[in-house]
Amino acid sequence: MPFHQWQRRRPTDYLLFWIIRGQGWVRFRGTKYMMRVGDLILLPPVEPHEYGADPADPWDEVWVHFGGKSARWFAEQILPRREWRSRLEMDDLVLQRWDELVIATADPRRRDGVLPHTLLAGLLGLIIDRRQPHSPAARRTAAFDVDRLQLYIHQHLA
Repeated sequence: MPFHQWQRRRPTDYLLFWIIRGQGWVRFRGTKYMMRVGDLILLPPVEPHEYGADPADPWDEVWVHFGGKSARWFAEQILPRREWRSRLEMDDLVLQRWDELVIATADPRRRDGVLPHTLLAGLLGLIIDRRQPHSPAARRTAAFDVDRLQLYIHQHLA
């Protein structure tokens, strides 16, 4: 069965991947876990791992390595510190953002430019947003209130 084994990465690199079709497995911290559509996996820096697709129903996945000064902060926002996998329901906007990042990094001349870094931050931010609980009360509070906005503007004209 073909699979990926951990390869040495920079000490700050995280590996984030999301199963969008099919299923497979991840061996991490001594245990083999089955993965399916919607599983979001965030592997911390320099920890050995292996993963592979199920031969009967091979997965499609999207993935990104990320590191740098803000990497740990983004990782902790995506998943709490001791967790490394969760669920992220299928989301066309997240897939679109991931595709934009892939396209922007396909050209080696642009790989270290502003656009790929901005797209990565946008993708990670969108994933964080999608993982936040959105209660009905929070949605009602966030609703646009024209009267309240006008009152605020008049009270703060300066």
